[in-house]
Amino acid sequence: MEVISGNGDQNKNQYYQGILLSSVSESRSSTVFWSVVYGGGGEEEDSDKCCVGGGDITTLHLTKLDFPDHLDAVKPGVNGATAACRLSNSCHGLVCVVVSRDTVVIWNPSLQEYKVIPMSSSTFSSSSSDDIFGIGYDSVTDDYKIVRFPSIHCDSEHSPRNRIEVFSLKKTNSWKTIQDSRGGHGDFPYLVLQHSRAITVNGRPHWNEDTNILYFDASQECLGEMSWPETTGMGTGLVIESLQQLRGWLGVHMSEMWSHHELWIMKEYGVKESWTRLLRIPAMMPEPTGSPNADVFLPLEPFRVTRDGNVLLKLAHHGFFLYNPKNGTYKKFNLPQEITSYIEDIPYVESAVSPLK
Repeated sequence: MEVISGNGDQNKNQYYQGILLSSVSESRSSTVFWSVVYGGGGEEEDSDKCCVGGGDITTLHLTKLDFPDHLDAVKPGVNGATAACRLSNSCHGLVCVVVSRDTVVIWNPSLQEYKVIPMSSSTFSSSSSDDIFGIGYDSVTDDYKIVRFPSIHCDSEHSPRNRIEVFSLKKTNSWKTIQDSRGGHGDFPYLVLQHSRAITVNGRPHWNEDTNILYFDASQECLGEMSWPETTGMGTGLVIESLQQLRGWLGVHMSEMWSHHELWIMKEYGVKESWTRLLRIPAMMPEPTGSPNADVFLPLEPFRVTRDGNVLLKLAHHGFFLYNPKNGTYKKFNLPQEITSYIEDIPYVESAVSPLK
């Protein structure tokens, strides 16, 4: 399978944006960001859902991105410590990046524009970098809003914990505090793991909240909950692995050890009964290193499902594979080592939305 590295000069009309990756530089002194663009045949998907190609994937176009690392808050720490950048989510091409020294940056890699978000004086934990952040779209006021709330690792010495904070990117350029009545006067009612990434669907970031799916509604400026697919009673031992954005739908990746992976999609957003299993993927696949060993169980993660049903998969430390469920075959993309060992990933679509206007 073909892989092409570039500097962003390719004709973007021929390719469809797919993934934003972060990795650590060879010197381990900075964070490196890459875009992975899918190339292939087929017509474009519904633009209201996700700007991805509808046909097969034949090419991955890799582009190393220029993150604004001249910012003081993003510079590496002392003694060669890695700059602690992490990807939270993206919304309409705006990427929410949490960096070291309690700083959040909203960045559009396509325009090479960014905005440093001034942190509020409120404290949820010993470091704001331990909090949960996400960016969503308010369709009522045509504004983008950043939400901040405590993670499961929030230090109980800091209070109150029953609140969220919301920053208006375009209207007020300021934070405001919103009480969450479900928390009462005690602990924050949601349990989201520290450094959790979000999956954006319908302009809302979504997180894995263990017992439910948690989302941020930017128009209502509140957190809400959705139910996972109802798999109990199916006689399976399915375990929820991650939230996904699959062909524009809110999706869930589940697996049963030594058996298979399953992809489910919510075909009607917000309707629990609309959860539908999209496909099953065998948990066993040939050892990708060429070893003569028998098939082995490997931790696969889906990235994209094409209109014809093929699946782009990530395999830890081995890169990307294209799986054809019709004949059970895998095709490997030969990626540079610095890509296969990346740290984080989020879905991303190029746009002309500026974080400055």
